[in-house]
Amino acid sequence: MRYATLITLTATSVAADCPEGQDYTAQIAALVAQMQVAPDERAARALSGQMWEIWLDAPDALAQGMLQEGVALLRMGDTNASRAALTELIDYCPEYAEGYNQRAFAAFLSGDFEGALIDLDRAIVL
Repeated sequence: MRYATLITLTATSVAADCPEGQDYTAQIAALVAQMQVAPDERAARALSGQMWEIWLDAPDALAQGMLQEGVALLRMGDTNASRAALTELIDYCPEYAEGYNQRAFAAFLSGDFEGALIDLDRAIVL
């Protein structure tokens, strides 16, 4: 948890400094086109994995650490701590769609379906 505290303190002190993330529009479009003609499920899954690598690429190292913490907490089953960590990520990088997507998943797993839908709507807009 020392890492989580460091992220929290750092994010609080530089909240206005989240850079704009890389634009992956062309890469995602190319992967979608390839997926539409994928010869089998295995090939489609490989392309899906490439999409996830793009989506999970946060705008900077601080945001990446926050995302990884939130996802790790979710995998450990601590949806409340995960949501808190992902909320910090969203506060720091409000234009990073994957922060909302992951927080929506944590909300869904904790039974907060309304919260999940709100975050999913925001992720889709972004």
